Amino acid sequence: MIHNGIIENFTVLKARLVEAGEVFESQTDTEVAAKLIGQFYRGEAVGISPRRCVWRSMSFRGRSPCWRSMRMPRSRWSRPGATARWWWAWVRENFLGSDVSGFIDFTREAVELEQDQIVTITADEVSIIGFDGVPATGRRFYVDWDAAAAEKGGFDTFMEKEIHDQPKAVEDTLLGRTDAAGRLSLDELRIDPAQLKEVSKIMVIACGTAAYAGHVAKYAIEHWCRIPVEVELAHEFRYRDPIIDSNTLVVSISQSGRRWIR
Repeated sequence: MIHNGIIENFTVLKARLVEAGEVFESQTDTEVAAKLIGQFYRGEAVGISPRRCVWRSMSFRGRSPCWRSMRMPRSRWSRPGATARWWWAWVRENFLGSDVSGFIDFTREAVELEQDQIVTITADEVSIIGFDGVPATGRRFYVDWDAAAAEKGGFDTFMEKEIHDQPKAVEDTLLGRTDAAGRLSLDELRIDPAQLKEVSKIMVIACGTAAYAGHVAKYAIEHWCRIPVEVELAHEFRYRDPIIDSNTLVVSISQSGRRWIR
C-alpha cells in the first residue's frame, strides 16, 4: 500500500487493532490502513473480494475524515483525492496513475474518479463504486494536449524543469489580467476595493506545495504591502480556534483544484 495524506485518528484505530491482536512493524499511519483492510479480509467468509474489504474499511466507525475521502483502488497504489487525481485509461489494457502523463504515450482516453470512489482494475475491465457501495461512473474525457508537455524539456528532473518554467507560468497567469497601463485587473475578484483597504491581516490556508506557494506570497505581501501574513496547514487549521475578525482576509489555496466549504 502506498498512501499520501494523513489518517488523523490513526492512533485510535491502531489501539483497537493492537487490542484485536494485530502486530505493527512501523510507526506510520499507512500501516493502520493496511491492517484494517487485512482484518476485514480475514474476518469475512471465504471468497470475499478485496474491494469489499476496502469498502468496509471506508465505512468503519471511527474513521478519520482524510481516510474517508481517499480514492482507493484494488491494486497496491492509492492516493488521497485532496492532493491528486486518479485516472485510468485503456488500449487493450488498463492503466492506473496519479497523472495523465503516466500513460499518455499509450492512450488518450481516460476517466477521472470522483471523490469518495473505489476502482477495481484488471487487464480487461474497470469498475467503480462509491463509498456507499453503489455502482458509480467517473468523468470520461479525452486528453487533447501534446505528449511533449509531459517531457522534461532537456532538464535532468521535472522539478528542475518546473523551476525554470516559473517565469513563463507567471506570465501566462497574468495574461488578460492587466489593463493598458499595466495595472492588475482581476475581474474574478469579487471584493470591493474599499474592503481590501481595511484588511489588517491575511491568513493563507493550504497544504503541501500549495503551502509553499503561500509562504512565497507571505514574503511578497509583507514586503510590498506591509500587511502581516500567516500561513496555516489546512489539515491542522480545521482544529484551531484562530483569531479572525472582519478585517482578516483568508486565502485558501488548492493545487488539486478541490474546494471544501464548512
